Amino acid sequence: MRILRTVLHQLLLRRLYEEGIEVKYGMKLTEIEETKDSVKITFEDGTTQICDLLVGADGIRSAVRSLHVDPEHEPEYTGISVLYGLVPTCTLSEPIYFSTNFASIMSRRGLFATGFCDPQHETIYWFVSHEVPLRNPEGWSTQDKESEKVKAEVRERMKDIKVPLMEDILNKSPWFRFYPVFKLPPQGKWYTERTVLVGDAAHGTSAL
Repeated sequence: MRILRTVLHQLLLRRLYEEGIEVKYGMKLTEIEETKDSVKITFEDGTTQICDLLVGADGIRSAVRSLHVDPEHEPEYTGISVLYGLVPTCTLSEPIYFSTNFASIMSRRGLFATGFCDPQHETIYWFVSHEVPLRNPEGWSTQDKESEKVKAEVRERMKDIKVPLMEDILNKSPWFRFYPVFKLPPQGKWYTERTVLVGDAAHGTSAL
């Protein structure tokens, strides 16, 4: 089953609080100094921390990588963004063609995928890959006339799919958003003596 990232964050944070682990918000990493005995990290507000081991699990635009481990290794935009949205199932008038947690429809020009993102099956998450120029590395939402233009592009691209639910989902989605897909070139460095990168910070690859 898919799960909303906000729900996952809440679960992880709850567990951290239960374990008595402090979480600090709004901290921007600006400097990393590593010696043979420790790692000193400095934040934008001037505060510092000294640790035995620094783990950079900070995503494809990793500050730990760009400041310290491999500054020359930069992510590249693939030219593809994932267009996605959420729609309440109670607003849909067409039959839902799947009963499992995830389903996809293939066409000659791409994939349209849907899935429930809650145990009660009250909300459907959907996405489709979309070739689009990069506007914002963090992603962006569409508004008003632009949303209608994007819907028309999706309809044209997926016109081989004769499933009424897809059109219903597009029409009933209150919003949708582009998430740009980046990748890291191969052969990057992912560790030093006391610093290590994990996840997308180390090996971000395109899933498309």
